[in-house]
Amino acid sequence: MVKLGAATASSSDEISEGIEKFAAVANTVGLSYEYAASALATVTAQTRESASVVGTAFRTLFSRIQGLTQGETLDDGTTLNNYAYQSHGAIDLRYAYRVSSNVVFGTLAMELGNSTLKQTAENYGFNSVISGPGLTITASQFPTLESYAQGEIAQSGIGQGGVLSTPIQMALVAATVANDGVMMQPRLVNSILDSAGNTVKTMEDTELKQVVSSDIASTIKSYMKYLVDNNLYRWPAFEGTNAGGKTGTADYKLPDGTDAIPHAWFISAAPIDDPEIAVAVIVENGESGAVISAEIASYVVRKAVLGY
Repeated sequence: MVKLGAATASSSDEISEGIEKFAAVANTVGLSYEYAASALATVTAQTRESASVVGTAFRTLFSRIQGLTQGETLDDGTTLNNYAYQSHGAIDLRYAYRVSSNVVFGTLAMELGNSTLKQTAENYGFNSVISGPGLTITASQFPTLESYAQGEIAQSGIGQGGVLSTPIQMALVAATVANDGVMMQPRLVNSILDSAGNTVKTMEDTELKQVVSSDIASTIKSYMKYLVDNNLYRWPAFEGTNAGGKTGTADYKLPDGTDAIPHAWFISAAPIDDPEIAVAVIVENGESGAVISAEIASYVVRKAVLGY
């Protein structure tokens, strides 16, 4: 099991209060209610490139979105920065998603709190074994944290710390978002054929649950497409596939406590408005998900959608 790096969402009534709580703050810095709601769809399982630890007051969210993104140290001594110590200035959530702003999503993670984040992850199947015809998926993990553990909450909100995921779990996340928020039961094969090539049995599609509303799923899909569209110069194989995606870079430490080379993640679905394929790629010690993992995913998606 490995550290994850992707986006998830929840439609639970439990999080609606959280939306209202910071929607007003988001509006003060030029973000719409939809942007505030969509934060719940991106905050739960973000990557190393979308992590942040900052303060907890509403004014902190305001100041960070205005660009004070150099990183801070919390009372528990935890310090995190944007990827490569970047400062992105005044940005909305769509752009924050594209550049994986540590500050924006780390702040939102702390505002939402562990209970909401954990419920969101569990709506997607974390902390549960997921089974389907021909396979059983090992439970991915999302931690229970105390409210004072702000650094750990921010870490968990971006897929670090105690968060662990299998690749197929993240493929399910991508598929669920692309499928208008509906999670389907995974299966190993679509049909069984006899030696003559005749179909003996066809596996039926089975809907597990509506994880997120179609409206929120649509917002996330638009963010995923925005990310890919603005990186076609890096991943040209995505051209013509109408794909959406999300990078992920998962940090971890070696047994001696030194920093290891991060694992590289990329999840994708295409065509994003009428999906045929969902993909999760992890390259262990691949460094950045925006490089080798995204490139691999682009070729897989292109072959599936365009046939070459």
